[in-house]
Amino acid sequence: MDIASGLSILADRAKGGNEVTLVSPPDGAEKLGQNLEIDWARSPSCPCNPLSSSSPPLTPTPPSPTSTANNDALKAHLSKLDHLELIKSVLRAQEERSSTYKTFEASLNSCLRSSDFSKYGLYGAQATAQFSVLSNTINTISEVLLNLKSRTDLVSFISKLQAGEKEKLKLTAALHLDRIRLACEADEKIKLLLTTSVADLRSKIVGSVEIICEELDELKSILVEESIERC
Repeated sequence: MDIASGLSILADRAKGGNEVTLVSPPDGAEKLGQNLEIDWARSPSCPCNPLSSSSPPLTPTPPSPTSTANNDALKAHLSKLDHLELIKSVLRAQEERSSTYKTFEASLNSCLRSSDFSKYGLYGAQATAQFSVLSNTINTISEVLLNLKSRTDLVSFISKLQAGEKEKLKLTAALHLDRIRLACEADEKIKLLLTTSVADLRSKIVGSVEIICEELDELKSILVEESIERC
């Protein structure tokens, strides 16, 4: 099963509240998920702030009753794959993540160019849904690798990858908020502070990306080495 099949299985989950089933890494580290959380309370006057009086509140969609069944179906499909195919599935999911980030960034840039932030909440919800599905897929792969394949080495790399992605998404949410605030701000002193914050957040995101790439390189190396051994 390729990553597209996994995404299809989890489609209802993404529509039903974007909840994520998490996997505990073997060392008992904190469970990891991926949700876009923008701290609108820091900027109550932003035009795209769903908490402001000028913007309608965002009503969350209730969870889908088929979420558990979808996860079970995904796990059943993944359980039939060997560990090399599971690594490939993680890498494909990571490619989808990169594509989602690019789309989300392009959506923000469009809002900034037009000074129209009315659709940013929708863009954020769409990105959250996609990130949640991808994170859930990777966590399910990790669970299969741990419980059915006994590959704690792969689970460790995936857990670090997920931690890096969680941090990257948190920083991205903060960066988006500060870029929006910067576009809306008239006070030059505050604009200077926001400009500094934006630069700092971009730097931190680069650091997170480096960590993510390191873990991906480890997974790719194992995939190549063990594929050669199998030949």
